[in-house]
Amino acid sequence: RLVKTQLMPCLFQKLRCGKITALCQHDLSRITRRQISQSKGQKTDTKQDYQNLRDHMRIPFVIYDSYLENGKGLVNLVIDHYDGGRQMGMHLKELGHHRVLCIADNNISMDHQRFLGFQSVLPEAELLVVPMKLEERQEFYRQQRDYILQFTAIFAVSDYYAVDVMQFLMGEKVVIPEQIS
Repeated sequence: RLVKTQLMPCLFQKLRCGKITALCQHDLSRITRRQISQSKGQKTDTKQDYQNLRDHMRIPFVIYDSYLENGKGLVNLVIDHYDGGRQMGMHLKELGHHRVLCIADNNISMDHQRFLGFQSVLPEAELLVVPMKLEERQEFYRQQRDYILQFTAIFAVSDYYAVDVMQFLMGEKVVIPEQIS
């Protein structure tokens, strides 16, 4: 059972303010990592972790960057990932791009929805699934360099991957946005 003494001090300070607390997956994963180390490596269930936390708090909180169904007293804040991808596709299409690449580290969940929305506007868009580990991703980019440079624009599903691929391209002396947007 999750009790207040198991919470990390910085998160506990957030909870003690007495108003509304917003928790994201990152906050919960910090709690969960501590629980795992205390429970000898046994992985915990995210929905149950949120519910345990909720059951021991006397203030409302909102969950974002995750979605849990049927959580008692849990409020989910969700984003329309499909529409976000669609809007990005519209923007690039209005700029005249037709040969576009989407970069993600998977093709499931929110990344998949973003790509589907993107592809609804630019049906010829292609998806490049990149490794999650930085060193592997940098090597992957080097191996895929010529393929990547066939596109006029790249849509990265996250800011992190956008900056990541831009740094790689600039290191390869590619001029952004003139050679690739």
